[in-house]
This record gives sequence, structure tokens and C-alpha cells, in this order.
Amino acid sequence: MNDVRRAAIAQTLLEGAALPAGKRQLLAYAREQDAPADVVAALESIPDREYGSLDAVGEAIAPTQPAFAPPAVHRPQVESDEVPGGGAYLDTASKPGAIREDPEVLPYVREPAPVGEGVPKAGSRDRRPKQATPAS
Repeated sequence: MNDVRRAAIAQTLLEGAALPAGKRQLLAYAREQDAPADVVAALESIPDREYGSLDAVGEAIAPTQPAFAPPAVHRPQVESDEVPGGGAYLDTASKPGAIREDPEVLPYVREPAPVGEGVPKAGSRDRRPKQATPAS
């Protein structure tokens, strides 16, 4: 008989037991109910503590719940000691929101997009860029 079956039989036999109960009380009640020897052996193998539910007894005999794994620790990135925006942070002449040509500020900008290309017209509902159609 496998552990899951033993746990189910033990839970059925212990249905009238007063809970919470310790291991000794559960064993005594199971013996009063003429529990099979392998079920008694399974109850003898559970940790000696107080059980508040029959599910806890079944889980002690045959663990079915996944083990709790603590969440991974988030490690913050190392700071660069640079100000946000690089050298433009203190530049009073720069315009807010403007794309700068300075590679120190935006190293990911390769070349600007052509003006007006892929930009929807004002009031247009379709925000997808228009695809070029082949010339006939």
C-alpha cells in the first residue's frame, strides 16, 4: 500500500478524533478503531507535534503540497555615480524631451527616423504605420 492510500485511510479512521490532537492521541484513537498495522506504522512515523486538522495528518504521512521556496532576493544594480542624463543634466540650454545627438546621453540612438515617416496624421484613428505598396 502506498503512502497516499495510507494517509487517506488514516484520515478516514481519525474522523471522530477530537482535534487538535497530538501524535499519541491520534495513535490511541486509531488503535481503538482497529486500524490496519501499516496505517498505525504510518501514524507512528509522523512528527511528534499537535495536529489541528486531518489534512495536516495526511500531509505528514504523505506530503502532497509543494515545498515552500523563499522568493529570490532582488539585488539592485551597481550605481554608476553618473547623474541621470549624463552631462546634459546641468545644461540649462537643453530643451526638455529633445533627442540629443550626444552619444553620452543616449547611446542607443543610431540615427533619427525621417521626419513624417510612420507618424499618423492628427485625428487619425488608425495608429499603425502605413506599409509601402509596391509600384506597378
